Amino acid sequence: MMELSIIIPVCNVEQYIGSCLGSIYRQGLRESDFEVIVINDGSTDQTMTVVEEMMNCHHNIHVINQSNAGPSVSRNAGMEKATGEYVLFVDSDDLLMDNGLSVLMQKAIETSAEMVVPDYIRKKDGEIAPQYEARITDPQIIDKSGLEYYVEDYNPQMGSFIWRILYKRSFLNENHIRLVPGVYYEDIPFLQECFLKAQRVIGIHLLYYIYRIRQRSCTYSFTMKNAMDYNTAIANSWRLTKLPNLPKRVSRQQEKNIHIFFNYAVDCIIGVFRDPSERKMIVDDLRKKVPDMSFSGGLGAWAISISFKTVPHAYINWRLFNTKVANWFHARLSL
Repeated sequence: MMELSIIIPVCNVEQYIGSCLGSIYRQGLRESDFEVIVINDGSTDQTMTVVEEMMNCHHNIHVINQSNAGPSVSRNAGMEKATGEYVLFVDSDDLLMDNGLSVLMQKAIETSAEMVVPDYIRKKDGEIAPQYEARITDPQIIDKSGLEYYVEDYNPQMGSFIWRILYKRSFLNENHIRLVPGVYYEDIPFLQECFLKAQRVIGIHLLYYIYRIRQRSCTYSFTMKNAMDYNTAIANSWRLTKLPNLPKRVSRQQEKNIHIFFNYAVDCIIGVFRDPSERKMIVDDLRKKVPDMSFSGGLGAWAISISFKTVPHAYINWRLFNTKVANWFHARLSL
């Protein structure tokens, strides 16, 4: 069996995809042991010319062509074609540090874990050098059930990204874990579902993945579609609270995490959308998608739940007012 399938959606990334693919072939892996699945999501620039040039040098690259449908559809298509024992998602503008994947694959095969979770670093576009060497930053290995990892180690404030992690393909297939088509931020519920259903998760402090921050990427631009999609991510995360037989401490942690996502959504609503009618549209959409969402982590969380259910627009206006007051005080103190 093929050991690893690397899935990369691409769309108009001609200046990045060469570096991304190049880094994959500096991982200390034999090409016969892994495959690279490139999903061409309707590219109109020279992205596929770069990919084809790489295919002339490496014969384990496979291409899926599709009309532009977004990363979730692309990743699902890659999972359907994958044959590796493990699956890795890589974003087309990111990089892998040299020789990191060989360490991860060794640990994955040794433990047969459903998930192997390494570390990553964020770097701005202009800060990235051509090559880096992966390195162990802490020798301690985390070996837990998925539920334990979710409660004790998963931190939604660090980003709920599905890339960089090794997933056992049979685990994803047997649990029917896929991304909702056509929606951004669906890696948020995807990753949580994986932790909630995995029997064994290995955490390794290996710094090997570089997350490139681009100002024009969908993560750093919040449009009306992004807002609606983020609502969908919150709704699908909330549905996971209804999985059967979850321990109470896991359910409490789920509420805390969703509260974090909810607060981020509110911050974006009041920080990005100036038109009250747009804010109303987004809030109404969230209430429709998650009518039963509530938080029980103390009086403050309870008050937020009641306010959002009964007077949601007044709650948003109150948050907006508080933000303006806080900004005014900050400006005065800076004088």
